[in-house]
Amino acid sequence: QLIGVMGVHVDDTAVGGMGPTFEKSIAQLKARFPYRKWRRGAGEFCGAMYEQDPVSKEIVMSQQHFAETLKPDFIPKSARPDTPLDASQTRVLRGINGSLNWLSSQSRPDLSVQTSLSQQCFPKPHIGNLRDANNAIRRTKQHKSLSIRFQSIDPNRLTICCHSDAAFANVGVHTQAGYVLAFVDSKMHKGQVSPWVPAIWRSYRLPRT
Repeated sequence: QLIGVMGVHVDDTAVGGMGPTFEKSIAQLKARFPYRKWRRGAGEFCGAMYEQDPVSKEIVMSQQHFAETLKPDFIPKSARPDTPLDASQTRVLRGINGSLNWLSSQSRPDLSVQTSLSQQCFPKPHIGNLRDANNAIRRTKQHKSLSIRFQSIDPNRLTICCHSDAAFANVGVHTQAGYVLAFVDSKMHKGQVSPWVPAIWRSYRLPRT
């Protein structure tokens, strides 16, 4: 019987569980490692904030603070979209793409397409690509309060649901595809709305055949 789970990344740890065996294990963990902070019900893990409802057990994940730190690059209004980026602008665009990739892969699937398309402009990005990346940052900040909600689902009723979409040459001359895998409750009663917990998502360019 599952009594607890633990996720570890470098020096960040997140645990969940209940019962005397679980509590004993946590005590041993604290005795072995010198944790600087230990929070219950809410806290930060890998740059994201988590908070759990004590009644419903729903967990809300947000990266609002990280989204607020992103800054678009300055582009003169007279700059032509087809002008190649110089070395400095290229470094800035790589940094923006890295930040967007972190957000879109962790908590903001709504940014996946813009992030993927921005990454595809290399190795020869232009001013137009940098403008598109700036627009992605604006969207990031506009919806900075978006969060992911992990609702409680009985493991015996856990089911995987997949949504996918692709249309031939839907982005210029190539095809941009995407999918979302989520956890749902397989035994919800008629009229009830099943919990829908996103687990994995991706937006990418399909290779030509």
